[in-house]
Amino acid sequence: MVGDDPHGWWACLEGVPDPEIPVISIVDLGVVRDIRQGEHGIDVDLSPTYTGCPAMDMMAEDVQKSLAEKTTVCCLGPKNAKKPHPSLRHFFEGYES
Repeated sequence: MVGDDPHGWWACLEGVPDPEIPVISIVDLGVVRDIRQGEHGIDVDLSPTYTGCPAMDMMAEDVQKSLAEKTTVCCLGPKNAKKPHPSLRHFFEGYES
């Protein structure tokens, strides 16, 4: 159990693989932008690797499952950003509309 420790939440999500590239975690890829204690549980900000990424729902489910298994928090609230993380932009230049 990682409980109320934000460092533990990050460590927990480092074990969540990217659904399309399973050798890299969603933390390493830059999909997880922020984790914090919210009003009703843990709030996680996710950012797609590219606009319209079809794996966002799967990643949000994986985040919820991973945190639910290792925390005492009963309510999780992933928030999905609409634009790719700025640090990933150089990988996808010319592919966004």
